[in-house]
Amino acid sequence: FIKEAIALSKNKGRTSHFYIDENKFHGTGGVLFNRLFTISNNFNMYWQYLIPTFINNSLKYNRRLSEYLRNMDNLSLEECNEKVDCNIDDYYHQALAVAEKMAENIFWEMEQNWRVKINMDKEKLEKYYRQKAEAIAQIKIDNIREGKQNELRKEKAQKLTELKKESHLFPELDCIQIAKITFR
Repeated sequence: FIKEAIALSKNKGRTSHFYIDENKFHGTGGVLFNRLFTISNNFNMYWQYLIPTFINNSLKYNRRLSEYLRNMDNLSLEECNEKVDCNIDDYYHQALAVAEKMAENIFWEMEQNWRVKINMDKEKLEKYYRQKAEAIAQIKIDNIREGKQNELRKEKAQKLTELKKESHLFPELDCIQIAKITFR
């Protein structure tokens, strides 16, 4: 529903319009796009990051205002009922390019950290099963020892398969808010 609402907003030029009372940015205007960047492995890792991109009326990305508008809870907002008088598509494409670059950088950093964690987990798993195999090798009765070794091989293969599945990360970037902003 949210994705459809955003698409409708983008396609028809409907968006929120706010006035913000802030002297240091007086006279500045543009469009704020908030995107939610999600990285997960569909198992046990789920991470979200808000990427605000403020594109000023000259269609330039403003990093300072983007970060300033990251948390709008403490700002003095006044909703404006006037129709937005700009082509949202021009702003949208500029903001998307910026957000995609930021998301890519975040993803590569997260992926490196995740690979380090997965490799450490794999080393721990290998050590655990090596120690268990050594203990099973001490069993004197052949059929019991062989049965335990088969169980251990199956268990180890299953755990390594699960770890391999956990290692794959899936990024998703969704626009969750579009707002025309005018500072006064």
